[in-house]
Amino acid sequence: MFKNKKIILFAFGSGDLKKSANRLRLQSIESKYYDEIKILNPENFDENMKKKFTYITSNRNKRGYGYWFWKPLFLQKIMNDIDEGDIIHYVDIGCHIQNKNSRFNEYLELLDKPNMWILPFQYHLNQIKYSDNILFQKREEFKYTKADLFDHFGFLNNKDITHTPQFWAGSFFLVKNLESENFLNEWIKIFEEKPNLIDDSNSKIKNFYGFIENRHDQSVFSLLCKKYQLKSLSAFECEWGEKNNKRTWEHNFNNPILAKRDLKYGIFKRFINRQIRTFKRYKKKYFEF
Repeated sequence: MFKNKKIILFAFGSGDLKKSANRLRLQSIESKYYDEIKILNPENFDENMKKKFTYITSNRNKRGYGYWFWKPLFLQKIMNDIDEGDIIHYVDIGCHIQNKNSRFNEYLELLDKPNMWILPFQYHLNQIKYSDNILFQKREEFKYTKADLFDHFGFLNNKDITHTPQFWAGSFFLVKNLESENFLNEWIKIFEEKPNLIDDSNSKIKNFYGFIENRHDQSVFSLLCKKYQLKSLSAFECEWGEKNNKRTWEHNFNNPILAKRDLKYGIFKRFINRQIRTFKRYKKKYFEF
């Protein structure tokens, strides 16, 4: 508990990620941060979510188990079952939780301030301590959000939105109140009414030069954060940096969340993934010129 408020961890993993789910659960228990730990899977889908999953994946890629459509929906369901002021901490299943109480408590203290109903992370370097020989990727919004989505929000010609760092949807904190409920409703509405803005289909409007790929739920989350002009911490508190051409986490030693993307699949899934990689390697070698 934090000042009589429950702290709930929420993560989601498909059925073939049980090893990652068990690892995250153990780390979360050992951290002693949380009053409740909810690591959900597709068996927790209600009938409505099952229908949405079938629709989203019927003609589209299955990345993120349906482009992460389940994330705001599960957050909404959890929020309906908790008290006003309780805090949900969402983390991707591949993240690691470190027992670094001091920084975690600082997150909670920030959330206790007036008008703080969400604590997101953004890919800027503000207020992060690191040595000069560590490099960080630049992740501006225009590289990872399709033009149609910018246009939907009315942001297409706003460089304060398009050319500023994207927010990270891999970990964030939500306080239950009217503002956070409205935020989730807006997030869900785009999945329900405009799924083409979230998927990997081509943008009808020409993307910005330098566009890499749409980041699905994260792209919507990021634009909502910018719409609400939210304050943020640096995502590089959790993300890797580059040192001597290798990934490093040394700047994150005292931080509680690491975006390791540590996905441990079962034997069958690992076999399938190896076959896919082998096929792509041979295809590139013998059939692509």
